[in-house]
Amino acid sequence: MKQKYLFFSLLFFLLIFILFYPSPGYAIKKVSVYVDGRYIGKIDIYPGTQGNILLPIRDLFRLLGGSVGWIGSTKETYIQLAGKKVRIKIGSNEYRVDSEVGHLDTPLSVIDNKLVIPCDILKKIWGYDCVLTSGGSKLSINTTLPVLENFYYKKSKDRIEFIFKFSKKPEIKAGKLSSPPRIFVDLYNTSSRVSFDNILINSNIVKGVRSGRFTPSIFRIVFDLVKDAYYTTQVNGNDLVLTIFYKGGSLSQPTPLPSMAETPTSGTNTPPPIKWTPPQNHKKKIIILDPGHGGKDPGAIGRYGTKEKNIVLSVALRLKKMLEQSGYTVYMTRSSDRFIPLQERPRIANRKNGDLFISIHVNSAPKNTKASGIETFYLSSRYSDPQAKEVAKRENTSSFTGKPLTEDELIKLILSDLLLTVNIEDSSKFAGLLEKQLTRYVKLPVRGVKTAPFIVLKGLKMPAVLVELGFISNPKEESLLKSKDFQLKLVKGITSAIKLFFRGH
Repeated sequence: MKQKYLFFSLLFFLLIFILFYPSPGYAIKKVSVYVDGRYIGKIDIYPGTQGNILLPIRDLFRLLGGSVGWIGSTKETYIQLAGKKVRIKIGSNEYRVDSEVGHLDTPLSVIDNKLVIPCDILKKIWGYDCVLTSGGSKLSINTTLPVLENFYYKKSKDRIEFIFKFSKKPEIKAGKLSSPPRIFVDLYNTSSRVSFDNILINSNIVKGVRSGRFTPSIFRIVFDLVKDAYYTTQVNGNDLVLTIFYKGGSLSQPTPLPSMAETPTSGTNTPPPIKWTPPQNHKKKIIILDPGHGGKDPGAIGRYGTKEKNIVLSVALRLKKMLEQSGYTVYMTRSSDRFIPLQERPRIANRKNGDLFISIHVNSAPKNTKASGIETFYLSSRYSDPQAKEVAKRENTSSFTGKPLTEDELIKLILSDLLLTVNIEDSSKFAGLLEKQLTRYVKLPVRGVKTAPFIVLKGLKMPAVLVELGFISNPKEESLLKSKDFQLKLVKGITSAIKLFFRGH
């Protein structure tokens, strides 16, 4: 009886404890994570205050291809992703990116022995959208950042207009500075394909335009003025028009720039007829040619003993000559029969600050000697088809040094690049131009623009493609590829594509 009494007493006190001292009841939910529409894995999510979503840092950033570390002495975690290193203390909502300080909606905290962070960290630091969709079962991350694609200006006696064309609406702020007088436009989490390297305007209002990285997340464009002037802004779709002008009387306060979603505002002056000034090419374009294989790595070998490494080097040398005659600066990852590790080729291109990278190869299908045609590829973590996977497997292993990567390691390696690059769209565009122009000059089948995770395209800071110029395993194409006339036609096709590509920039 005594034992029974003790049992019920303990049960009673246990119920009281549960009622008045409940354990933290965090509703954990596993969701599928998609980056730009591509599934990359699953993570747990936790509800935060004010409807925020809390995400486990280590799980999230590993999926995104980043890294997470811990500094025990300061109780800080650091996150590295897309070229930025972020530091945050436990219990704090303040973060630091180099010298830039920002604040999150919810502080860094610990749940179930996991460091968790609000979803808005992706927006505030990297500019990525992060939302729950499909009834809360899918976390969609959109990494497509706004890009400044082009820049024009037009001028008259007492005013000048600057027209900026963006791929999508960015977050922008404008203002005035003095001593000396100048106007600035700040682009938040926006990349630029335009080079503002002290562009001389030669007007009686604006001396020149220059730019620089003001903070890790702000790209600043500065307009150096001849003397104090007014400015107004106008937004038309994805275009921003900044008008700088003189007017009698005292200067007014700077006009704030509206959000790109707001109704456009217009200037106060009606301008006289003015003449368009086309965008100026202030930089001689640099082309990086990468003849595949070389040295101890012969590449694919044809039925009659033709080696891929010799064909692609011959084509690249001819192409270099033609491009230089057309006014381009050209560098090659190799200009002789020497072995260059696969991982070193992108590094060479980046050191030369290239504007375009072309890796030149020839295809091979030993089990199907009738396979024929030209293929162009650009970087992706996905294979566009089974044939693309076979091509990538061959090219990724031939000149690779070190331990071969597993499929998962390769995909994560490539995915980390896709999250930071703004060149994928341009790479796709050039791949299409290249295929179209090549098949104008040579009568080979079109096999289409394809995608695959090529190591030689990883880490490049410029648009990049890999082109397969025909099948060396096909006896007819092997004979053509050795022909000087056929190689010249290939060179003309590639040169034509390059000219068309830069004409659109």
